[in-house]
Amino acid sequence: MHKYPSSLLSLAAIAAALALSACGGSSPSASEEGQASDDGQSSEPAGEPVPAEEPSESDIVSILESQYAQINAGGGMPVTATASGKSTVLKPKIWEAHKDEPCRLLPQSDPGEYECSLNLMMTMREGDNEPGKHAERVHVSWDEVEGEWVGAEVLRERRKARK
Repeated sequence: MHKYPSSLLSLAAIAAALALSACGGSSPSASEEGQASDDGQSSEPAGEPVPAEEPSESDIVSILESQYAQINAGGGMPVTATASGKSTVLKPKIWEAHKDEPCRLLPQSDPGEYECSLNLMMTMREGDNEPGKHAERVHVSWDEVEGEWVGAEVLRERRKARK
C-alpha cells in the first residue's frame, strides 16, 4: 500500500493553509497603496523602478523558503485529518525547486506584481527524508523603496510600517 493518500492530504493542507494566510488582513485603500495624494505627490518615496524582467528562479525560491521558515519558526502547522482524526504538525522543507514556466503578471495590480509557479521536491514532516513532488504558486512583488523582489504579504506589511 502506498503513502500517496496521506502525502496528498498533507500537501493539500499546507497549500490551503498558505493560501489562507496570504489572503488574511484587510484590503488597503487607494491612499494606503501609495497612490498619488491630493497634492499630486506619491505617499511612498520614489525608489528603484520595476525591472523589465520577471523575478528570477532564485528570488522566487528565496521568498518561498522565507514563508516556510516562518511556519517552522512558529512550531510548524498543526493539522488534523477529518476522516481519521489523526493529527500531525507540518514542517515544510524544500529539497529542490525549479521554475518551469514564465511568471504571470497579475491583472489589475500594481506594476511588478507576479504570480510564479514552482515545481518542488519537498517534505512536510520533520525527519522525513523522502521528498515528494509538489507545485506551489508564489505571489511576488517589487518593493521600489528597497529595490528587491519580495512576497506580496511582505510588501503589504512594509507599506503599513512606512506610514
